[in-house]
Amino acid sequence: MSNEAVARRLDISTRTVTTHLSNIYRKLEIGSRDELTDLVREGQLLLVGGCFVRVPRGCR
Repeated sequence: MSNEAVARRLDISTRTVTTHLSNIYRKLEIGSRDELTDLVREGQLLLVGGCFVRVPRGCR
């Protein structure tokens, strides 16, 4: 889904979507939507108390 599509769906600006994605990438120490997709597919993210937490590589 593009940033524009997310913005329309949530009724927020594209800039807000971009800002939130940048913050997510920074916190997860990644640089792109593709890397985020890889983390999800590889089971490297856990939902804990409403927040996603990255699972360290040695703990899988």
